[in-house]
Amino acid sequence: MHESLDIENSILLACARSKTDIETTNRILQLIESDFSWDKLLKLAAHHRLLPLLHKHMTTICPDKVPKQAMLDLQQFYNYNKISNLQKITALIQIINLFEKHGIQVLSVKGPLFTHCYYGDIALRAYFDLDILVSLQDFDKACILLNSLGYNYFPENIPEPYFFKLAKLSHHGTMVNDAGVHVELHWELSGHYRDLLLTYEVMADYFVQTKILGYDLLGLKTEMLLVYLAVHGQQHYWQKYDYICCIAEVIGKNPDLNWKAITHIADTLQVREVVFLALYLTKKLLVKELDCSIIENDPNFALYSDAVELDVENFRLINQAVIKHDGKVWKEIIPRSLKIIGSTFGLVSFKQRLRNYFIPQISDWEKLPLPYSLHYLYYLKRPIEIFSQKWLFRNNYTERLKDEIKTAEE
Repeated sequence: MHESLDIENSILLACARSKTDIETTNRILQLIESDFSWDKLLKLAAHHRLLPLLHKHMTTICPDKVPKQAMLDLQQFYNYNKISNLQKITALIQIINLFEKHGIQVLSVKGPLFTHCYYGDIALRAYFDLDILVSLQDFDKACILLNSLGYNYFPENIPEPYFFKLAKLSHHGTMVNDAGVHVELHWELSGHYRDLLLTYEVMADYFVQTKILGYDLLGLKTEMLLVYLAVHGQQHYWQKYDYICCIAEVIGKNPDLNWKAITHIADTLQVREVVFLALYLTKKLLVKELDCSIIENDPNFALYSDAVELDVENFRLINQAVIKHDGKVWKEIIPRSLKIIGSTFGLVSFKQRLRNYFIPQISDWEKLPLPYSLHYLYYLKRPIEIFSQKWLFRNNYTERLKDEIKTAEE
């Protein structure tokens, strides 16, 4: 636990594992006696996707200490999440069975498979969509098959040619059915963050067969999974504790991790700094017993240490924004220091950063739905729009957020 975090965050992080030891249980009992806001705690838990874990530990460790309304809210979300996750598992198995009939191999990324394997209870982790990876050559065919299952291209009414084109440029596309199940279909897993693309073919060496509800699914080997979770968390600037919790669960379930293999994979994929930062952040916030000697011997260790402190400060700012804006955090108020960390550790290359200024995305179509015959105009529209926004709103978002918080405190 980090000393600079407040009581609500300390409770949340103490409850952020699927299992707790005696020391953590006693800490939860001690913290729950403190003066804190249950409303704030629930809002933070919702933002960080930790409501199911908070529910589990509150009901098993100190149910008599939880206000009636808070317990009701936790129970309602747990029940909803369980039903929702069962629905997603059913959808995933249906999709994979259909794809395999048509000769398409699928990697299940996180979601139901990860929750089943590492949390032991499908209701203990909240996740929004199904992430699946297919080969680029199968991408169009996979989209059409999903459409035949009742999944519509998202956003609504986007023409199919546009969806195929923009989804490939964005490395993934979203499709949703009438039941509200969202599928993110990927042909590459690092998004626009790496020059070395994590395609199906690159990842295939790390696939492993895993069972869920009697069905065989393709998942990732533990060491590769850990590396991917680090990259995924950094892609999202560690905005949620859930990204760290996933890493902590993998470490907790695998005490004999092959750290040499992890380092080798990280070096091969050119993400050593990203992985080491993720592990060190996990140790600082959740897994204090993690042996970080391999990180401490790295010449960049001082940078990792500084970055972790910056990340904790970023969490503090994001948490204040969550409370101030009633649980909603927009990209506009992501602390700029989060993006600085991404640049410092080389996750976003100059080439990819430049690419983002010119390559159109699905959001561009949402703002201005041009006929497909005029799609080339998006290559002009995007840079003009981005640079004009930077010119009009050049104030540092972090400073603006700090000013808002300071004003509210006064």
